[in-house]
Amino acid sequence: MPSINVALIGYAFMGKAHSNAYRQVARFFSPRLTPRMKVLCGRTPSKVRAAAREYGWDETATDWEEVVNRKDIDLVDVATPGDSHAEIAIAAARAGKAVICEKPLANTVAEAERMLAAVGKAGVTHMICHNYRRAPAVMLAKQLIEEGQLGDIRHYRGTYLQEWVTDPKFPLVWRLDKKKAGSGALGDIAAHSIDLARFLVGEISEVAGDLKTFIKTRPLPDNPKKTGSSCTWNRTSRASAASAASSSRRADIPISRRGGRRGTSSATSTPSPTRSTICSRRWRTGRCRGRTSRTGSATSACWPRSRRRRRRGGG
Repeated sequence: MPSINVALIGYAFMGKAHSNAYRQVARFFSPRLTPRMKVLCGRTPSKVRAAAREYGWDETATDWEEVVNRKDIDLVDVATPGDSHAEIAIAAARAGKAVICEKPLANTVAEAERMLAAVGKAGVTHMICHNYRRAPAVMLAKQLIEEGQLGDIRHYRGTYLQEWVTDPKFPLVWRLDKKKAGSGALGDIAAHSIDLARFLVGEISEVAGDLKTFIKTRPLPDNPKKTGSSCTWNRTSRASAASAASSSRRADIPISRRGGRRGTSSATSTPSPTRSTICSRRWRTGRCRGRTSRTGSATSACWPRSRRRRRRGGG
């Protein structure tokens, strides 16, 4: 089977996940090309070398510009903070490489448009990493929708809840820095729910958003005795689907879709639900079922409202 030489830019959390995917893909699927983990690129030489040994990469590098222009590289995988996505992806496209980019694609709509124009002009294969699309349950839901088994889809509700930055003592990592992360919880985790909505029930025509940053200062990663400002932007807005959104660690988004469908998408990484929960409710069938939840700074409570009703006059 022919191979494809991969360069992965970024070796931390998502770099590790992507490395595992390259190692495992042939065990679960039948790819036409076998990925060869050619070079892992990062800023800190000692850390990128350690990551390469652990993940199984052939080589390491610290200069991404040199890497994307290498003749022996076929695919560039961008797994860096969002503020560098556009620069790396555009350069890779101009060098004729296939481009895979982590979400959120860019920190602004203008950057995203430039990236799309670059891969289009170069004629290269490109993809953004919305991995939940291929989850078996999601693919089954799509099949049921396309076959008409669910009838007319009138409402979509998606939630993505995490708790990894609930503690105010959690350091001010790059995901909480608006200059690097761009849109906070909206781009970081709500992007998955929004992508599932587009994948399953169609494009979005109008949005209204409510964004909130709960913890406004945090310890600095390299000096915990000092604090810095989190990516604070509290705002309620209504806009067309093409408008850029702001930064927060909670996002609640009412959505209108083409064809008159309605929906909501919510995401947060500061209150305390389960460790990580993604739930997309696309339809209602049979008896009505409700759910009530309360989420606080320490923990959360959630309970279903029973389907059954007591018989009148009975015990």
